[in-house]
Amino acid sequence: MEDKKVDVYITLVIGYDEISDIIREIVEYAIDLAKEKHGLSIMYRKHYDEDIQPYMVINDLSPVVFDNIPSINEVVEMILMAAEINRLTIPIGNENGNNVLSSNF
Repeated sequence: MEDKKVDVYITLVIGYDEISDIIREIVEYAIDLAKEKHGLSIMYRKHYDEDIQPYMVINDLSPVVFDNIPSINEVVEMILMAAEINRLTIPIGNENGNNVLSSNF
């Protein structure tokens, strides 16, 4: 069996409250939609923390802090944009321990 490249890595950090649970359900539904409708390979993990503002990190980009409950469409769009950014950029070298990225075109 051939390993499929992961298109998007998602980490969701949430609390133990009801709002966090709603956000978790929305994010997980959006992930399922992105996988099924757009054919993305997604690596997803979630972490729980006490008294934290829920946030999501996609492909090591800046965290998205949820001040409000997002719509499913908003989360799907974030996932699709991150996948497109990932597709358009490739590592071309290592400078001072940091990957240097360049576009494919």
